[in-house]
Amino acid sequence: MTPPVLILSPRISDDTVKLWRAAGRMGWDVERLANWRLPFELSDQRGRDVVLYGGLMFLIAEELDVALLEPPLDWLTTVPPQHLRREITFTTLADAGTRRARSSSRPTKRPSRPASMTPATCRPATCCRPIHPY
Repeated sequence: MTPPVLILSPRISDDTVKLWRAAGRMGWDVERLANWRLPFELSDQRGRDVVLYGGLMFLIAEELDVALLEPPLDWLTTVPPQHLRREITFTTLADAGTRRARSSSRPTKRPSRPASMTPATCRPATCCRPIHPY
């Protein structure tokens, strides 16, 4: 049986180095891209499990005939607390607006409009205007 192959983005980071080492210990093949083009020698991976890690991997996913999986929207709340550096809550924007504590909010999906930034005391439905980056 052919081992899985981990294909890493060109960008070297602590995460990619750790993944490289862990995959190697498990007997996986590991390849790091030199740029965002798939090298010819990696173009035929039929019959192999392919794992893509890093930024713009959707650029090469189609060439490999693999689909990128979407995690559930609340996946981060299922990570054991000892592996996190902060409290994670999955909520609605309306409920987040009722919180008194300072917090940071992220959309679960790509927003359909520019992101808004609000101070901790602001109630989104009543007093905040979107801050546009352009």
